[in-house]
Amino acid sequence: MRSQTHQAVAKLPASTPEQARMIRDCMPEGGPVHGMDPGRRLPELGGVEDFRVLARFTDGEGSTALLGSTAGFVFCTPVPKGELGEPAAFTYWGYKAPGGLSAGLTGDLTVDAYVVQTDERAIRSERPRSGYFRVVAGRVGPGVRRVAIEWSPGRQADAVVANGFFVGRVPATHRPDRRGRLDARGKPLQVIDTPPVTVTAYDEAGATAGQVRDVTLQ
Repeated sequence: MRSQTHQAVAKLPASTPEQARMIRDCMPEGGPVHGMDPGRRLPELGGVEDFRVLARFTDGEGSTALLGSTAGFVFCTPVPKGELGEPAAFTYWGYKAPGGLSAGLTGDLTVDAYVVQTDERAIRSERPRSGYFRVVAGRVGPGVRRVAIEWSPGRQADAVVANGFFVGRVPATHRPDRRGRLDARGKPLQVIDTPPVTVTAYDEAGATAGQVRDVTLQ
């Protein structure tokens, strides 16, 4: 059953000038773009003025923000000016048009995305395995104070919770391709390891408010 209080709390926050600049920088075409063609804007999905910074996770290597409109969301993993960043590919809340801040809610914890974000610097660096991040984001009810993500057995970290939304990330690791493929040098091909994650929401007293197990990469 959907939580009525959850539906009421998920609102778009006001943007600060710094956040407004971040949104514009993350969508240089003026709004969301085609996932395979960053230069092709999709105007039917809204413009930068429709988006807000809902929650932002920052670590020692950078940050990833969940940017949302009333219809859907994109991710922003900034890179220095002049470098190609992750395209602002759009997802409807609830995964179906027209979306909506209450679309697809599952009680006090809704996991909306598990994705990999990349930093273009990683592709051109001498350490090509760096710069990849696993990111999980979603929506929470008003009583949720903490969201913890179990990225793999024994590896747990808190997400950032703000405005009724959450986002968390960890640097991704690599593993040999399970199909035994080789790279151009004839060595085992290394692929990003994306095991299922478990997301748990806690209330002010530390009790479990919701949990979603075995979330797979989307």
